[in-house]
Amino acid sequence: MPHSTLAGARDFVFEGSVYQISGDYIANARPSTGPSNGQPLQGIVQGRRALDPEDLSIEQETYNGLGYRMHLGQIRQSGRVVSVKVYSGSHAKRHPNIPHLIAVSGLKSKAPFLVFDGEYEDTTDRLLSWVLKKETKEILTFGLQTVIGLSSGLDYLQELNYPFASVGLDHFVVLSSKGKIVISFDPEELEPTSEPNRDLGLPNHSLTDTAHDFFHKLCQRTFNDACKAHYKSRHSQRTYHDEFDDDFDESRFEEFDDNSSSSTAPASSSATTRKPSPRSPSGRRQELVWRSPAADAVTLKDISRQFQSFLNFQHSSSKPILSRRRGRYTARMSHRCPGYSRIEVTLTTDILRSAIVSHSSPTPGEICPVCTEVVKEEILNCLCGNYDDETMPIVRCWACFEWHHRPCVGCFDTETFARLWPQEVHQIPSAPDIGAVDPAQLAEMMGRFEFPSAQYLQYQLQGFGSGRPQTSPGDTRQLDQMGMAQNQQPQNGPVSVEKLQASHMRQQQQRQQFQNGVMNHSSPAGIFASPGIIQQPPNQQDP
Repeated sequence: MPHSTLAGARDFVFEGSVYQISGDYIANARPSTGPSNGQPLQGIVQGRRALDPEDLSIEQETYNGLGYRMHLGQIRQSGRVVSVKVYSGSHAKRHPNIPHLIAVSGLKSKAPFLVFDGEYEDTTDRLLSWVLKKETKEILTFGLQTVIGLSSGLDYLQELNYPFASVGLDHFVVLSSKGKIVISFDPEELEPTSEPNRDLGLPNHSLTDTAHDFFHKLCQRTFNDACKAHYKSRHSQRTYHDEFDDDFDESRFEEFDDNSSSSTAPASSSATTRKPSPRSPSGRRQELVWRSPAADAVTLKDISRQFQSFLNFQHSSSKPILSRRRGRYTARMSHRCPGYSRIEVTLTTDILRSAIVSHSSPTPGEICPVCTEVVKEEILNCLCGNYDDETMPIVRCWACFEWHHRPCVGCFDTETFARLWPQEVHQIPSAPDIGAVDPAQLAEMMGRFEFPSAQYLQYQLQGFGSGRPQTSPGDTRQLDQMGMAQNQQPQNGPVSVEKLQASHMRQQQQRQQFQNGVMNHSSPAGIFASPGIIQQPPNQQDP
């Protein structure tokens, strides 16, 4: 009804047929009480033109009031844009984010079917996967429309007392109809499912699930499915959550460009002395991310309202108006590929906490678009205890296989780290006996791997040797970190076998002194005298 003013009216019906989805969610045709011989329909307001519901297209909910909902609609015949005020009652009225049932199959039909109004192009996640290749503003717009449609549609079903607790997530399919989000759902009579949902790694449903719970799950599933081609498996996706860097200066945030990467992370530990590698557009990808807050008191009605208001402002802006942040991983990853960047349009229930987040390194399980390899889980557990900001050069300890910031293991003096770690540590295990190795084999090994020093070769042999006894992870990490803190500088150029063997003898003497010092709880200077574990040199970067 265009601009209805019947405030407080209840349970009226349009002339013609009205189909219920309330109660048992079975379509019930209510016969028309008006003339059927082509005479004008009788309206509920005398003197006003009556309109058949089939002649009216409801496009979008604009307001949810007490006992009614305002929609943006269009008269099909004339194309005139109108506002529609639909009153709530015991019978469900039409909603733009719920399929509109217009016909059903015969009672004795061998293939029962339902006929819905409108055209559905595809599922929302499949359309979104194509949108992710476009500009960031289009991605943000589509994401906002998805959140608005899901929150509004589920809020509508909630008012109809839809039994969310008795159905699973697989009962819902999010479709797209000319850019409009439509939630297709199964009747409540279907048996509830309890199998895990592979998309989210969560149970398909819970007996306490509400419309609010399904809203978060559907947002997360829709956005994740749109990005599933970026990951080896959907289960590994979003395993490692990232955090916003709220202290990041937005004026330093590089503007996004469709023809270039937006991040500037070094490709290796020697990036501080080299010019940055040229950026490749093929290494840039964009994603939509939904963040479900731990404690969320925002209602579906409020979510729909604030996102709709934000979308209206978004249409009038030439660029995305979300704040921009540099991302950081709580998992502290170490994979580095020149040219990689990922832009995440990250949405949450509080639109002010939503942001466009830039990452310069991938997550575990992600297929890197630069090297096409699946990113492995590698931990950055630096002595400083800080996060990986994705810009600082890093080095890897070959004993514990953990990564550290290069400045942290190359700039501090021994006494600084001596105060950080306790005096009681286990003895550093001995390395394989280099003196027993054939000199020709040593020379060949040094030439092949370009070992910069005798100490580094001994360290490599120690890391991959079988003579190292098992110690607790905490003890091993302490020993490795203390050794890395020595900041020993590697030698440049080839090293002769004679120098290698002479160096080995000195190392054995120093190791014995170190072990004696540990047993006697010696001074910090004695602890850090051991050359057993040293940092990776600048020109040696683990891939």
